Amino acid sequence: MELNKGEVYGDYKAGPMLSKGTMSMTYGGVHTERGSMHALKMMFGADGQLLERLKRGGEAQKSLEHPNLVRVTELTEIETVPTLVMEYVNGTSLDRWLNSPHPLDVCLVVFKGMVEGVGHAHKAGIVHRNLKTEKILLDMSGPLPVAKVNDFMLVKLDDASGGQLTQMGVSFGTPQYMAPEQFRDVSAVDERADLYALGCILY
Repeated sequence: MELNKGEVYGDYKAGPMLSKGTMSMTYGGVHTERGSMHALKMMFGADGQLLERLKRGGEAQKSLEHPNLVRVTELTEIETVPTLVMEYVNGTSLDRWLNSPHPLDVCLVVFKGMVEGVGHAHKAGIVHRNLKTEKILLDMSGPLPVAKVNDFMLVKLDDASGGQLTQMGVSFGTPQYMAPEQFRDVSAVDERADLYALGCILY
């Protein structure tokens, strides 16, 4: 389903569609009581394991608070569709930003922010496992872009108490950014796979 701009769904008044993927649509939304602006990422056609990944990734992202990470504020449902309520980022994605040339010093500021955000996640025992330019949003509201790492759907947690979702010998991610060991067995990768992906993004 698609949300109608201006209509209220639960606690949120729907705004314009921000992006559309094969299994998700993201809308702007305003909290009806607080007046705060959010991004509402709705997941469609998700099976049981994908829903569990959505929940686990959303909870992991919600637990993190850092200026270079997109904050998840709530896991909810809109019209029975599982939805992540996220910080609204006023800007663009890194892959779109890179369509135009930018000064080296500005690029380094953006990259430094990405490294600091990922480093904060690593200190909390969270490995992203799917870093790429599309997963990085840029807040353009200030004098310099601020990188914000997003979408922890393929997250790996140090705490395995919640059960293992990834079987041994399984490979997933985005090939252009995957470390060699991630092709063999994604369940065994650690923080170094994220560092490899960051190197690919910097290149």
